[in-house]
Amino acid sequence: MDSYDRLDVSGMDINIFLQTVAHHAAISKYLQSFDEQTARFFAPHPSDLPSIQLFYEDPLNRGWCGVDEVSGSLVGYAILRLDITIHDRARIEGYGFVPDSRIDASFAPSVAAGSRGTGLADEIWSRVLQDAINQGRRRIFLWGGVKAENLRAIRFYERLGFIRLGTFLHEGENLDMVYLVDARN
Repeated sequence: MDSYDRLDVSGMDINIFLQTVAHHAAISKYLQSFDEQTARFFAPHPSDLPSIQLFYEDPLNRGWCGVDEVSGSLVGYAILRLDITIHDRARIEGYGFVPDSRIDASFAPSVAAGSRGTGLADEIWSRVLQDAINQGRRRIFLWGGVKAENLRAIRFYERLGFIRLGTFLHEGENLDMVYLVDARN
């Protein structure tokens, strides 16, 4: 499929595509609509428009959007960073990985509360994974890990093939995970 796909996801007409500057306002609105728990689980960048614009000036940051065509609303958003984030680097090294900007990536997904459990996250992941592979990435780390209390997300990542690396403390207990492309594809 191309980077712009129209899909039927649990009865929703969804377009999934790589974001451009034209989508920054919608991303900001989407992130600002998060309930308190979701905002705590997903925080790779601030939600205000100038911060999002600055974030995407870095060519290593790639955003994938899922838009419900009926409502026009963003219902899913994921970031693929073509490297390990500076904040995650020391932890990743602590698990025995030698960071390599040619093969490493970071992944941060989110799905709007009303669209969870529909298969949308799987569809976004398949686009992100193909994008990562096309960019030569062989290891995809969860950006900032996943909150240990977010059991639904942990089960999702494990179902996709992510491997648990270890835990760390930051505003509670978190779990680092990695997807090894060569082991799964």
